[in-house]
Amino acid sequence: MNLPTRAQRPSGSITRLVWLFVLALFLVPAFAQPASALRICTYNLLNYDNQLTVRDPAFRTVMTNLSSVDVLAVQEVQDQTAMNNFLNNVLNVVEPGQWAIATFFNDPSQSFNQGMFYRINAVDVVLADTLGNSPRDIAYYTVRPDGYASSAAEVTLFSHHFKAGSSGSDQSTRQAEADRLRLFLNTNFSSTDNFILLGDFNMRSSTEGAYQELTQSQANNDGRLFDPINTPGTWYNNFNFRFIHTQSTRTGSLSPGDGGASGGMDDRFDIILTSSALDDGNGLDQIESTYEAYGQDGSHFNAAISDAPTIPEGQVVADALERASDHLPVFMDFQVPAIASADASLNFGTVIVGATANQTLNVTNIAVTPADDLDYDLTPSAGFTAPGGTFMEPAGGGNNMHTIGMDTGTAGNKNGDVTVASNDVD
Repeated sequence: MNLPTRAQRPSGSITRLVWLFVLALFLVPAFAQPASALRICTYNLLNYDNQLTVRDPAFRTVMTNLSSVDVLAVQEVQDQTAMNNFLNNVLNVVEPGQWAIATFFNDPSQSFNQGMFYRINAVDVVLADTLGNSPRDIAYYTVRPDGYASSAAEVTLFSHHFKAGSSGSDQSTRQAEADRLRLFLNTNFSSTDNFILLGDFNMRSSTEGAYQELTQSQANNDGRLFDPINTPGTWYNNFNFRFIHTQSTRTGSLSPGDGGASGGMDDRFDIILTSSALDDGNGLDQIESTYEAYGQDGSHFNAAISDAPTIPEGQVVADALERASDHLPVFMDFQVPAIASADASLNFGTVIVGATANQTLNVTNIAVTPADDLDYDLTPSAGFTAPGGTFMEPAGGGNNMHTIGMDTGTAGNKNGDVTVASNDVD
């Protein structure tokens, strides 16, 4: 920040005028409006190919009511044409021009491809890649909220669809998929990196070897994942976990048929797991209380989501959830990092030698709530004073006011800096 100032001798003396520049250590990004909290969602679209046009109106109803989603990771998409169809017939109908498709990696050998849609005014896609299709493809995407430039504000999302089934062979395949992913995470990420695994796990219990591989402590824990709601157990057909079951939304076949599973709500297949860096209370960070299987009220154990009693979202939404897919979408919100802003300059004006010379410095956290608190301290150079200690400013546009003083003991040019050291990632 620049603080122009002047010092003057007592009346009758020769006055010398000088501009003083005091520079801070941060700049406010001007290239984009800061993003608010990120809502990240995973949704199994049930072998989506747009052939059954009855499903698109249902998906539109779901996405209309599942508001504020910024990143949508999807599973069971047949190909690029299906991705385009979901964008044009669902997302861009609900919110025209606000959505885009991240790079899609098509494995023609299967219809269980993964992909990602994102809101263009919420995040930028920094990287898109895939682990390849041996044993099954896992696509991953690094995104950064708008309004930020640092990689510390980025998060990498892995969208996956583990092998279905409960046989020994099925579990072995899931184990191989988990082994490959954990090795990749341990090798390519550090304990300070933000990453998320989300999608269809197809696991009935947290004791399954594949789930343990992803979440257990190992010699290298850089790639370890955690359940944000810390709900281990045998989820399948267990009444105690009815509030987090995500499959199946139906108890029988629908007409026209779409190949979805029946049996009612009794599986926790769709899960979001996060890295430890997303649970340290700093910067980009998860808000555990927002974790939700959308439409799940805990009153439909082994029943269709459309059955009585009506879910809080309403019967129209319940019917749409049943018709659209046999899975419920799952989402969680993430706070964004703090963004520091301060007065660009302070002008002390003409000051008499020996007089008191103070100016007020305003420091603001302009990140949109919910966001991390701004933590900072002030260090002035010689000839200036600033309050000591560490200060905190919540997000939302309020401000802290600090008195900056200038030494007027001698006449002449005064210049120096005030260093503002903060947790602003940029």
